Amino acid sequence: MNNVSSSKSHVDGVQTKIDCPFEQSVTWESSSLVTVGESLSDAAKANLNVVGRQLLVRVDEMCAEQCRIIRERVAAYRDPALVTDDDLFAAGRDQMVFVLEVMGAGAPDTSVAGRVGRLRAEQGVPLADVMSAYRAGGQFLWDQILQAIDAAGLSRQELRAAASQAWQNQDIYTDAMAEGYREVVVEQLIHRDQERSALVGGLIDGRLPAGMTAGDAAHLLGLPDSGCFVVVAIDSGPLDYRALRAAEKTLGDRGFASAWRVEPDMQVGVVALVMRSRLGELGEALRGLVVQRIGVSPVYDGYPPHGSALNYAKAALSAATGDEAVLAFDVNPYAIAAVTDPPTMERYCDLVLGGLGDIGAADRQLLVSTFQQWVTCDGSIPATAGAMFCHPNTVRYRLRRLKQLTGRDIARPRDIAELHLAIEAERRLNLS
Repeated sequence: MNNVSSSKSHVDGVQTKIDCPFEQSVTWESSSLVTVGESLSDAAKANLNVVGRQLLVRVDEMCAEQCRIIRERVAAYRDPALVTDDDLFAAGRDQMVFVLEVMGAGAPDTSVAGRVGRLRAEQGVPLADVMSAYRAGGQFLWDQILQAIDAAGLSRQELRAAASQAWQNQDIYTDAMAEGYREVVVEQLIHRDQERSALVGGLIDGRLPAGMTAGDAAHLLGLPDSGCFVVVAIDSGPLDYRALRAAEKTLGDRGFASAWRVEPDMQVGVVALVMRSRLGELGEALRGLVVQRIGVSPVYDGYPPHGSALNYAKAALSAATGDEAVLAFDVNPYAIAAVTDPPTMERYCDLVLGGLGDIGAADRQLLVSTFQQWVTCDGSIPATAGAMFCHPNTVRYRLRRLKQLTGRDIARPRDIAELHLAIEAERRLNLS
């Protein structure tokens, strides 16, 4: 074992490093494994099988020493309350039997390895520590195989073949263990997301488990005990808990604690602002989620009121558009009012803007966009002209033309309000 090189194996996205002799003659990529049967005579295979069976006689003795080494080298295994002596011994014995029984023989059964991986995940042993334990156990077992091969006087070719098969089988066993571990981790994540979704739903609609307060639910969800909160509704596709974790992480990176649940056609979350002044910053963070439309409820001091906060968030979501993807209830109440009752607003638009039907679509859009820009510029003709790259007199002409066609005069505040609401409804309900 003086001339030992290093080889790498990839297990479920985790790169592991194992000490392996004769690296030049052993191929570790799963697509090109070299089996003993392809390189040895029947006699040589029989010799290796004998070595394996000789070691199986001592398997309990070897496993006891292997357990001692693992306890000594791997931190997570030092506490017998986490992985008991019987548990560690049984798993180590299964691993040894797995490797030794197939020396010079057929394909191994990996079902035991999968069960061990699931068990370690359920116990909460970190995967890195499980991998370390398998490496330590594999190195110890290889030492025992080397000694047995040396005592049997086998050839160098048989030694290389034993190395190839032993470490390939170790890789196969470790792969199966890691796959079992991964399956449990995925199941735990889904269960965690479902539990969090139920708590978020209870916090929003008030249907919490008996004896649980809103403060209890917020604490379990990692939300602060006090401060300002909003409910957020995100237009989304098929149910996908990964999207919830992405939203939670994106906002968390910007300093916003949040908790989410999945509904059939949207994601709904409670977001802590800490202070009202952060509403604009929250809007910027939400735009980073790269989704189609997002609605934000009014800002509340304390936990959002049951039911109504979600309704307001959904109303804001329905008012959001492609060019205004994130719409906050408190920022644009006209937009919310414009979509709250579509049949009524369609009638209202006909009443206020019906006169625009007498002109072409391009002229109509020009008059409407000029009015919108004038509102955005707080009624300043020069500012509107600058924003639209035209002469102030052109702006005045368009506004007079709008008055002639609609009967609404921008000199009267009531007429301004009627025009603004009608144009918002027409745009957001796609009525034009």
